[in-house]
Amino acid sequence: MILSFSIFTFSPDDEEKAKKSLDEQISFMKKQPGLIKAFLAKALDNPGKFLVYSEWKSREEYEASGEKFRNAPEQQGGMEEFFDMMIEEPIFGSFSVD
Repeated sequence: MILSFSIFTFSPDDEEKAKKSLDEQISFMKKQPGLIKAFLAKALDNPGKFLVYSEWKSREEYEASGEKFRNAPEQQGGMEEFFDMMIEEPIFGSFSVD
């Protein structure tokens, strides 16, 4: 099993727009083969900080999903604006559970 997370921090002024974009990313993920679960969480102490968490059956399915996301035109349209809204560098992590 693969665990993956991303942490994104946005200005509180962009919170609503950022959350909408992250919700769309989660919806895309939930349509991919091999996904066990995925969710979006908001930090208790910072309304502009979000955690995207997912679990995958295999590394191959996790990587295939990432490739599909990178190549999906409907996902890429707003990515430049998404990254421009960030006020901190994103944090990414992926781990294998044996």
